[in-house]
Parts: sequence; C-alpha cells; structure tokens
Amino acid sequence: MRVFQLALNRQAAVDELAGAKAFIGDAAERQKSVQSQLTALQRQIADFKAEVTAIREPVREQLLAKRKKDGQPAVGGPEPIAAWDFGKGTEDQLGQLNRSSMAPCCWTERGRSPEARHWPNRSAQRHSRPGCS
Repeated sequence: MRVFQLALNRQAAVDELAGAKAFIGDAAERQKSVQSQLTALQRQIADFKAEVTAIREPVREQLLAKRKKDGQPAVGGPEPIAAWDFGKGTEDQLGQLNRSSMAPCCWTERGRSPEARHWPNRSAQRHSRPGCS
C-alpha cells in the first residue's frame, strides 16, 4: 500500500497489509451498525415526542378553553423593569436605569444624533448644533 511507503518509507509487510485491509473492512461494518443504532434511537425519540404531545395537547386545549370561557386574558411575559425612548433622551421611563451615550452625540428635536466630527470618514458631514459636544 502506498500509505506505508509515504508514512514509513518502506513497503508494507504481508501481515501489515492484511491487518490494514481487515481494519478498513471492519470500519464499514461498524459504520453500518452505528447507523442502524442511530436510526433506531431517532425513531425512539420521535415516538417519545408523539407520546408527550398526546399527553400535553388535550390538557393545553382544556386550559385554553377554560381561560376563554372565564374571560381571562392570554398569559403575557414578565413585566419590564426598564424602558427608554431615545427620542426623548437617555432617562429610564419606568425606573432608575438611566443610560448615557457611548459615542459622542447631541440631542435634537428628533432625538439622538451622532456628532459627525467625532466619527472617522465623515468629515464631509461636519456640523455644529447647540448642545453638541
């Protein structure tokens, strides 16, 4: 085999050649065995998912029907702890988590505006507005 010539700079002995051929043949058989095990496990997973769905869906439908009958609103997510309207500024609208700008900017009637003179490759957009830094 050429592998022996390249790796060991010699021809393969007869027993080495037979061992290499047996290894390659066994690898194909092992691959088939592992593939069949994988297929069986994937089938088992699909069966378990179907069982879980068969248990969960009737209960889910009952709960949704009861909620609809009782006039309860849909369950929402958690209540927010902070909110910002950057058109108005960096102050937290709900609590005390006020933010500050990471990049140089100024505030205009339309909200935050990046100060172009601080940004590379924007020299053509320089401007000066009151309140800009």
